[in-house]
Amino acid sequence: MSWIREFVSLAQCGKPFVSITVIEVTGSAPREVGARMLVTDTAEFESIGGGNLEYSAIRRARDILRKRTGSFSENEMFGLGIEMQQCCGGAVRLLFEKHSAADIATYADQFSRLNNRTTMFFASPLGTDRSPVMFSNKADWNQVPDSLRSAADRLLDTAMPGSYLVRDGSAEWFLTRLDELATKAVLFGAGHVGQALVRVLGDLPFRVDWVDPRTDIFPSTRPDNVIVLERNDLQEILVGQEPGTFYIVMTHSHGLDYEICLHVLRQRDFGWLGLIGSETKRRRFEKRFVADGIDPFTLGRLICPIGIDSVKGKHPAVIAISTAAQLLEARQRELDVQFAVYGSDSPNLDSTMS
Repeated sequence: MSWIREFVSLAQCGKPFVSITVIEVTGSAPREVGARMLVTDTAEFESIGGGNLEYSAIRRARDILRKRTGSFSENEMFGLGIEMQQCCGGAVRLLFEKHSAADIATYADQFSRLNNRTTMFFASPLGTDRSPVMFSNKADWNQVPDSLRSAADRLLDTAMPGSYLVRDGSAEWFLTRLDELATKAVLFGAGHVGQALVRVLGDLPFRVDWVDPRTDIFPSTRPDNVIVLERNDLQEILVGQEPGTFYIVMTHSHGLDYEICLHVLRQRDFGWLGLIGSETKRRRFEKRFVADGIDPFTLGRLICPIGIDSVKGKHPAVIAISTAAQLLEARQRELDVQFAVYGSDSPNLDSTMS
């Protein structure tokens, strides 16, 4: 949710802006529910999909900035076929919100709590000029109706999608969990491919532990969602990782690769395990894994070579992009499973991914 960084920045400097949010999608559309962009009188941040839809939305947002004072909210369905001359053919419902000076001051203070890893929610009432509500711990939940509390509870307990259109009788709210639950990943190796992959993962919903015993190899700057672990004790790093963790193994040593993969395979509670290398490397490792007691089912979960088949090339950036795409596919499968388990519990929730 990189839009949050821009939201915070604009709030802190007191710059008037309109947020545009995709709150409902019918059929094919360029962006998903929860996609946001922010518009000031001179600039735009993020995207709701480009094309005539985005161009028209920006014009509408700037018209709101010129003509409206205080808080203002409206939403409208846009057809993407003849109306917008876009070939998607579906329709999207957009929420336009102008935030008052008082709102912006409040947001600047409340968003600062995100730095302390506080779980926060942003709830926008539809069909009213009432200001959005931000709430965090359950002591704040008396501000919102039961339907929002139920939706927030579910977002706390699972890695479910981060945005919901919540219907509460005749009222509607759009709820977003601001610290969308990221997938834990451990990346072993800070070589050229590892560094390229970290740059890509910096804008994706992952929390990355980056491990390499060569302490002088890490770059001086790294994304906010990456923590460097400059330790030699692999056992200490591997033991105690949370179930469902994704592991990406690309160290400078085949022996080290094998040791890491063997430990992860023996745990059996990992979410995903990828190993850089060739088919030949996989075959050689497989023989050793079998000899070390790894069963065929668990061994079949090892991904090697890594990367999606349709992207070819050995340049570090190409491997990084291909691997990141594969990680996103795996993460989506995990979310789909959780959605299948939890998604039909509440008749008041229209569930969609952010």
